[in-house]
Amino acid sequence: MIYAVVFIFGLLVGSFLNVCIVRLPRDRSIVNPPSHCPRCKSSIKFYDNIPIVSFLLLRGKCRSCGEPISWRYPFVELANGLFYVWIVSEFGIGGEAFLVMAFCSSLIVITFIDFDFQIIPDVITFPGMLLGVMIGPFFMSTLNVPLPFNLGHFMPHAWPLLVNFLNSVIGLLGGALPLLAIGWIWEKLRHVEAMGGAVAAIEQSYMKRKLVESNSGRLAAIESGAQKVVGVNCFTESAPSPLTAGADGFVEDGLWTGIGRARSGAGAAGSSPRVPAPRTRSAGPATRSPPG
Repeated sequence: MIYAVVFIFGLLVGSFLNVCIVRLPRDRSIVNPPSHCPRCKSSIKFYDNIPIVSFLLLRGKCRSCGEPISWRYPFVELANGLFYVWIVSEFGIGGEAFLVMAFCSSLIVITFIDFDFQIIPDVITFPGMLLGVMIGPFFMSTLNVPLPFNLGHFMPHAWPLLVNFLNSVIGLLGGALPLLAIGWIWEKLRHVEAMGGAVAAIEQSYMKRKLVESNSGRLAAIESGAQKVVGVNCFTESAPSPLTAGADGFVEDGLWTGIGRARSGAGAAGSSPRVPAPRTRSAGPATRSPPG
């Protein structure tokens, strides 16, 4: 019975994680506005927002306009629910389990944001590091081990909570400093911000464009903005995988949905809009065929 309750709790949290995955990299509030269809802008009713169940009953489409819903949404919900069940089976019910739950949920959000944008938002990492250092020593049994590098010899009678805190700080520094060093060295060598910063600048440069009045307008604005930044055509004819369909399907931001609809409306199914080749003039004089 306890596992069923934990699984349902994980599904509900997973539904919220989907909101974070879509809105955090776009600097949008995770509270307002309420969830809505990016195509018809209709608010999603509570009975259409039940994790996994509503997706199956709606057959993966918006009730109002039939816009496809990405498979990523039920996948994230299911993954988070299964993680929570595993955590409770390993750690039981307590503070340690809730900390590990928060850690796993944050990893899910980071994974999909990094997959889509190649960035890890600071709004997740910095608060997570602070909470881990401040709360972890009180609950995490894995921190209750001797200090590394023989540091325990200098504090033979240290308070156990102090030992846990020092282990937490050492773990934080050991994980963060190498990444910071890599980013700093790369920036000095290449004069480009590393560890996702350059890609974030590219994303922001065309995502903030205001030309979103029509589907064709969205596609033209995004393509032109992306090509000016990176110098190449960023869009291909390959179909997205189910896990990346959030970038081309039912997402909170109507931007990416417009790409998919503009593609399908521009020509034959499965083909992307093509720019006509420039006309050229013949080098020689024009000739005519002799009358037949």
